[in-house]
Amino acid sequence: TFLEDRPVVGSLIGSVEGAVNAGTSVGITQVSSTDFSVSYTLGASDDFAVGQISYGFDAAGDILNPQSIPSYTVALKAGVNGTGALIEFEDALGAKAVFQVELTTSYQNFTFTLTGISGFDSTEVGLINVVLTPDLSGASGIVSVKTKGLDYIPDAVVTGASVTDFGALLPGVGSVAPCVANEDPCVSGVFGTVLNFTQPDSSHFNFGFDLGAAPVGKKFAGGLIIFDAGKEYDATSGLVLGLGGVGTGAVKLELEDLDGTKVVIRVSGLTGSVKNYQVSGAMLDAAGVVGFDRTRVRVIAVVVDEGLAGSGTAVGTISVETAGLEFIPPTPVVEGDPFDVNALTFLEDRPVVGSLIGSVE
Repeated sequence: TFLEDRPVVGSLIGSVEGAVNAGTSVGITQVSSTDFSVSYTLGASDDFAVGQISYGFDAAGDILNPQSIPSYTVALKAGVNGTGALIEFEDALGAKAVFQVELTTSYQNFTFTLTGISGFDSTEVGLINVVLTPDLSGASGIVSVKTKGLDYIPDAVVTGASVTDFGALLPGVGSVAPCVANEDPCVSGVFGTVLNFTQPDSSHFNFGFDLGAAPVGKKFAGGLIIFDAGKEYDATSGLVLGLGGVGTGAVKLELEDLDGTKVVIRVSGLTGSVKNYQVSGAMLDAAGVVGFDRTRVRVIAVVVDEGLAGSGTAVGTISVETAGLEFIPPTPVVEGDPFDVNALTFLEDRPVVGSLIGSVE
């Protein structure tokens, strides 16, 4: 079953009797928008571990965006034949529909009908839990899940390859900051989260950031590579950017296609020294964003936000290296010398004097 609105994968541990016991742990490995696995160790008979698909919660703990799921089909397997699990669905009011499954070491499809269950609202499903307990699932193990539509952000990898040369397209550069008002397009101005954006040449741009300059919910700053209409970038073979950062260890790359559909890639391990990071076409596919056209990328954004920087008041700088950017050198400033008529250049062939008017818009 395809899950709408890209729910996120997470995990938790708990106990039916007081505090969680020592030795109980759970881990999630997610490799795409369709596949994740739950590894678990249960330290006592009253502990449990959960792999969770969630639509998120607001500040009050209420489910943000519950979905209508009348029936759900998922593929499951375990590391050991006979491993059991509970598959638990929770609606927006906290009511649950619970099913038990027995898994093998090969994937099997399981279909759960959620309509007609007393007290449970299948039109407002907010959580899907894979619950692992000692009596059903053993003291430790791994359960793998295949579904569709999960939120997934691939990680760019450090590479020795050269940066991508955009010389045939000559994209421009710019910056992006949060709008003061909640409007699109933004006409009321932006918060000052971007500082000192500079482009010294056709291969580099840099910007400072101050996330404390914006209120909660709008703490981001970014630099943009912008392709002209009809000259969009074909990312089928991926791209390589040089990236460095001070004040944050991570940024995200947002690739936006001609229709405004975006894929997000995480870049981690940033330092003050620029390193080359590779994004492959396979990573863009693994993100699983429906409708994204990687052959017509019109904007590549390099963004830092509160979650990536680890602080809502983070201050720092981001450096970007590539090749083939449009670059217009600044007009040189020439200082004057004392007037000397004998130093004036003589213009041959008697050029004429004239005038004109015009507009840049």
